[in-house]
Order: sequence, then C-alpha cells, then structure tokens
Amino acid sequence: MTSEYAETIVLGALEPGGYAISVNGFQTSARVEANAGSPPAGEMLIRPVQVTGVDVRIAESFPPQGFAEVTGVLGDGCTEALEPTVQRDGDTITVTILSQRPRDAICTMIAKEYRETVPLGSLEPGRQYTLRVSDYATVFSAS
Repeated sequence: MTSEYAETIVLGALEPGGYAISVNGFQTSARVEANAGSPPAGEMLIRPVQVTGVDVRIAESFPPQGFAEVTGVLGDGCTEALEPTVQRDGDTITVTILSQRPRDAICTMIAKEYRETVPLGSLEPGRQYTLRVSDYATVFSAS
C-alpha cells in the first residue's frame, strides 16, 4: 500500500520573475507576477492543483494541434488556479498547474472543481508523445 506524501515548503517573499523548481529529480517552473492588488508572494501558499483526470484531444488541422482537457480539485473557497505552463522536451510534454491561496485566510471548506483546456501546440503526425500533468502520465499519438 502506497500512501501519498505532501509537504508545503515556505519560500518566503519572492521577487517577480521566473523560477526553476527541482525536488528529487522532478522539475517544474513557476512564475511570480507583480500585481499591486494581491498580497506579496510570501503571503501566498503555492501548490500543485490536485488533478483527477486528463483527456488528450487532437484537432483535425495541419499540422495537428493537441489539447489536454484537465479536471481537478481546488482545496477550498480561497484557492485559485494559476495559468498552466507547458514545457516540451522532445517527445515529452509536461503541463504544470499550480494554485495559490492567501496563507492565513479563513476559507470555506468546499472543494471547487477545476476544469481547463490546455493547448499543447503543434504535433507531428504519427509520432508518439508522453504527456505528464502532475502525477498523471499518458502516451498518445498525433494521427
């Protein structure tokens, strides 16, 4: 029996910009945007969205265009999803979806459904790709 382990690591205040994150061989990226109406980044908890499903759709175009239909859960009424990021490394496409919530906010304990169509870009017909979204991975072909 495997149990899930989650750990929140508080980074403190982050300056606006892009950051590379690497933990035990898993690599992803995050971007902190400057926004006068939001609390400073150090007052926000940023964590991955809990992904419950991913479907790959291929648009009938030339070249074929790929889309990931992602569903998931946001933990409470204060949590908001950030824009997904897509990284391509050869035949591997990695989608990272992070969420944020104010650290000390008192929130409704009602999970919110997350649904997003993420463009994967142009695909080569007949080529096999590996799509990774959080802990989910699948292999698909653009045919």
